[in-house]
Amino acid sequence: MPVLRQVACLAACLGMVCSARILAQDSSVATRAVPDMPAPQSRSTLRVLQETGVVKIGFRPSAYPFNLIDSAGRPDGYALDLCRQALDGVRRELKLVRLSIQYVRTSTVDRLRDLNEHKIDLECAFTANDPGGQRMADFALPYFVAKVRMLVPTGSAVRDYGDLRHKTVVTTENTPALLAFRDRNRLAQLQAKIIVVRDHAQAFKIMQEGKADAWVMNDVLLNAYRAIDRNPHAFEIRGTVLVTNYVSAMLRKGDTEFRKLLDRQLIALIQNGNFEKTYHRWFLQRLADGNAMNMPMSFSLREFMRFPVSPMPYD
Repeated sequence: MPVLRQVACLAACLGMVCSARILAQDSSVATRAVPDMPAPQSRSTLRVLQETGVVKIGFRPSAYPFNLIDSAGRPDGYALDLCRQALDGVRRELKLVRLSIQYVRTSTVDRLRDLNEHKIDLECAFTANDPGGQRMADFALPYFVAKVRMLVPTGSAVRDYGDLRHKTVVTTENTPALLAFRDRNRLAQLQAKIIVVRDHAQAFKIMQEGKADAWVMNDVLLNAYRAIDRNPHAFEIRGTVLVTNYVSAMLRKGDTEFRKLLDRQLIALIQNGNFEKTYHRWFLQRLADGNAMNMPMSFSLREFMRFPVSPMPYD
């Protein structure tokens, strides 16, 4: 464990982890959005999987391309693809004859409650693995590293956050992007109006309708919604990085054995090359819906693959 902690600290020094002050504030599962959380139950997920042969995965179609609905109406996407592969390894390690997957639609607001009420066993979508989130949930190893920036109309005079003074900004409820921009808005005295919506699709629709000057969100989601627009050149991604997010599958707090088992499978996918192949499929190839993300793997994610440990080690 000391070696792993040293590696994580080295990664922080290389710029893979943003400041602890911002991360501590900017959890994607902030407490204020999930009041009256029930205490996690003692019955382990692994025992449930062994008894029932069923695992329930939470997903959010608005988290494109991490989650989406394919042409046959089935949940799919980068995060679900990786989670399915990892769960197949879980099935083999537990020596289960079968492990069926049930997909449960959730939201940025409901995902933590759905976990604690056992409506889902894990969420494989786009959720930040940061200290604030780790106070309320457990996380598997990251499968993506994203940076919060902003989407603006092409030709806009907005180049960075200082240009948003007295303008209108849209972002999604219960996300690090919202908390990070609220902090910037207050500290820089921008006096920007912030529209908060329930999901990313709503935020992009507001941009398409010209009702906001900028959409502040993780760069990968901004790029995804720009790619699926009829006119991808109508928007540009601009601005310095507000906060860096490590994105992981989210599990119930205290579900340690399940987390460790998932982590072993993710490391196996990195070592056998399937992790990178899966990334290539979803971010570098044209998808079945005809869209293309054209996002080469970032330096931060490649560094994580060299040293696959949690960016914020558990105690």
